[in-house]
Amino acid sequence: MKKLTNILVIILVTIMALSINVQAAQKQPEFPNALKRGGFVVSGDYDGNYFVPKSKYNPDDLATYSFTSKTTFEGNESAAKKILDNAKNPGLGVRGLHKQGFTGKGVSIAYIGVGIPGGNPTNFTHLEFRDGMIKEYVSFGTRHRRLGGDTYTQVSALTGKTVGTAPDVNLYYIGVGSTGDDWKGNFIKGIDWVIEKNKTLPKAERIRIIVADSSMCNRIMNPGYVEPYLQKLYPEAIERAEKAGIIFMGGYASGYITEIKSGLHAARGHYDAGNPDDVNKAKRWNPGETDWGKGPRYVHAATSRRTLAWGDNSYVYDFADQPQYAYLAGIIAMGYQANPDISRAQITALLLDTRTNQNVVNPPEFIETVKKAK
Repeated sequence: MKKLTNILVIILVTIMALSINVQAAQKQPEFPNALKRGGFVVSGDYDGNYFVPKSKYNPDDLATYSFTSKTTFEGNESAAKKILDNAKNPGLGVRGLHKQGFTGKGVSIAYIGVGIPGGNPTNFTHLEFRDGMIKEYVSFGTRHRRLGGDTYTQVSALTGKTVGTAPDVNLYYIGVGSTGDDWKGNFIKGIDWVIEKNKTLPKAERIRIIVADSSMCNRIMNPGYVEPYLQKLYPEAIERAEKAGIIFMGGYASGYITEIKSGLHAARGHYDAGNPDDVNKAKRWNPGETDWGKGPRYVHAATSRRTLAWGDNSYVYDFADQPQYAYLAGIIAMGYQANPDISRAQITALLLDTRTNQNVVNPPEFIETVKKAK
């Protein structure tokens, strides 16, 4: 009798669990498409908050999909969560450097992007962002749409508490509007604001790097989006920043040139999921198995197949609009922390000199080399 009772209890618990799963699925809309390898549950049209039934995906391809922490893969919820959680690691030895105290502390970086609604920095919140992360907020333009996921991914790749490369940097946030206003012209005003701001700051507190919203940069330099005169003024503004000793990181021209003079090219790469800190197993992002990204000025960041912050305190896996600029800016910030007197030209040269044979950034070797530089 006792044995029968135990069996009935097990059956009852199983039924209850199935019922809970069904109820959870009913709260989410079903994803409309069958997923192919490398498919997207999150995109410009899909926010990732979907129930994906077993009939619409291949469990063996889970790690190739782009999805969010709100996505439910029927029957493989735990496996998907493990993939997403493991990919929060910045990899390439970054967390080891954090344990040594290299977190970008004391280094100031400016981010230029979509303005924060209401002009209030406290509205820019996420589990990944520490209190007081934004040292100062300034706005050019007044029409700010709801912050998009790209803003969260890029900022978190830099200063996220668990996913970022430099979680303790001082962040100056420059909002440039997004609709209606002349946000393209405001972008240039933002660059010039940083130059002028530095004239008022003690040397040790000056802004060393500008990280610019990559999708905005690309549109500024795209003839289909902007007036021709801006295509001249934009690189001129970047040159002014560089002459003032500031590193500019953001899409330019074809979307991956970050510095006018040095020609440093930032690109996506990915680490080995089983050995995220082994820099020699990391690979450059190489669509089509071509020689793309092998050039002498390319530096690949571990931003492909990564998990970064998304809206509403969620996370997104393997879907981000060029966060390699922010990732590399964080590595450079750790370098400035290790050697505050190093020049802009020196630090970017050492970033290139210490790359792996796959042109992937090598943070531990970079920091060691920067520490010894004179």
